[in-house]
Amino acid sequence: KRPLVAPVPLSPLSMVWREGFRHPGLDALHRAATALGAEHGWLDVPPASWRPAALTGGLGGG
Repeated sequence: KRPLVAPVPLSPLSMVWREGFRHPGLDALHRAATALGAEHGWLDVPPASWRPAALTGGLGGG
């Protein structure tokens, strides 16, 4: 086996819910995901990464 080292492939993840839907559990999940994302740099794009062209405007890299 050969480990994948570069470029690091990235794929999008999203949190979606029905418009107008309110629930304490959803609010807590959204707050937790936002806080964890900020704490762990989930939205930071590593310099040696690869993203599908649809996410980069056709540039193909991070």
